[in-house]
Parts: sequence; structure tokens; C-alpha cells
Amino acid sequence: MIVNARISLLAAALSLVAVGCSGSDAPDAAQEASATSAPSAEPGSQSQTQLRPVMYGGESQLDACASIGTIAGLTAESEGYLPVRASPHASAAEVARLNSGYVVSQCDSADDWLGIVFDGPDDLNRCGTGTPIAERVAYPGPCRSGWVEKRFVEIVAG
Repeated sequence: MIVNARISLLAAALSLVAVGCSGSDAPDAAQEASATSAPSAEPGSQSQTQLRPVMYGGESQLDACASIGTIAGLTAESEGYLPVRASPHASAAEVARLNSGYVVSQCDSADDWLGIVFDGPDDLNRCGTGTPIAERVAYPGPCRSGWVEKRFVEIVAG
């Protein structure tokens, strides 16, 4: 009985921690035109539990993110948007959707995936990705970040 009570308390505490860590990064009106939040994963699903932060920095003399790109090559099959995922896996939770032409910073990579930082449809100035960061760290904001398939990002600078 005591063991069951402790398990219940632990489960409740973990739920509260998860809720407290899931802060809202709601887009402003300009972002909503090209970046939308994705539907939430079902509680307890595998896609909800996967998370790999986008890393940036690591060179004290270079920009924190290596390149600037635009979303390109979307097809009717992709329904006109590119899903941004919580980790570099097709089964990972979708955290946003980007339309063709959206400007992103490429900061990280894993196989056929790019870790990106994005803000408004064509404005990365406030994201801090063009400033040198000496240590390689998880991107802390203020902009949003996630993972997209590399084949849909056309590098335009860097």
C-alpha cells in the first residue's frame, strides 16, 4: 500500500514537472501566416517523449549558426508545409509547420536532418544566431527551434 502511494505521488510530481517545462512559444500574428503550431501528440505516445535540443555555437570567432536557408521544394504530398519536429526523426512530435520561403538558421545536423532556429517568416535578427557563442550549447531562445528534413532547406548564405 505504501509503495503504491509513493508511485502515485511520483507520477503526479513528474506530470507537474512536465507541465511546468512545456512553456508556450505562441507565434505572433506575422508568424501565424507562415509558421503554425502543430497538434499535440497523444499522452504517453512515443513521439511525445522524444526530444533533442538544437545545439548552436562552439566557435568563438564564427556565427553561432553556420548558415541561413529558406524552406523550398515542398510538394502537394507535403500538404504545402514542412513539419518541424522535436528531434531528428519522422516519428518525433511535430512542434510547428513552416511554409515555402520561410527563412531559417541552420545550427545543427544529424544524418538527413537539420536543427534550425526560426522566428517570423523572414526575420532572424532577434534570434542571436549570427553572434559568436564560444561553447556548443542547446539553443535557449528567444526564437523557436526544431528539426526538419535537410532536403527541404535551400542554403542561401553561409
